[in-house]
Amino acid sequence: MIVGSTVAEFDRAYVESQLKMHQDVLDTIENELLPAAQNDEIRQLLETMREDVETHLAEAQALQQKMASTTG
Repeated sequence: MIVGSTVAEFDRAYVESQLKMHQDVLDTIENELLPAAQNDEIRQLLETMREDVETHLAEAQALQQKMASTTG
């Protein structure tokens, strides 16, 4: 059986891992993939992906802040 504090710890760890993963993907898109893109279609796809990842990162950051404010 999972106790309440264990669930909260899992939630925090999960959100932290998502923040890191999204930031890593964003860094890769911006620093490696976009500069190397030579095809306009690929560049547009990467721009769209970057926007999606930025949105998800902001949502994860908001969730992390909400979790911090509700747990003290």
